[in-house]
Amino acid sequence: MIETNYDAIPDKLFGNYLDFLIGKVYKILCMREENSKTLGKYMRSLQRELIGNQQLIINLKYDSDFLSLLSKIEFLIYNDVDLPTYKKDIFDCISLIKKMQEKYFEKEE
Repeated sequence: MIETNYDAIPDKLFGNYLDFLIGKVYKILCMREENSKTLGKYMRSLQRELIGNQQLIINLKYDSDFLSLLSKIEFLIYNDVDLPTYKKDIFDCISLIKKMQEKYFEKEE
């Protein structure tokens, strides 16, 4: 069980959320490549969601990978970078989420 400020949530729910989060982060890259007019709004919404998770899930408050993920999203919201740098940062974010998956859910052999 994953501890939250209110109770605990099942490991499977948190694991499913991290899988879902990978898709949400990857969508940022697709939106950028399509020059979506709603990219900024989408990213700020994701940022609020991540901050909410950090406040809700006790383990995330002290997780350096999560802080790095949040920081990269923050930077991409407020700074204009070229597409190759943008891609690298998005894939770095996905790698950070995968590291969290491994940390919280050791792979069964």
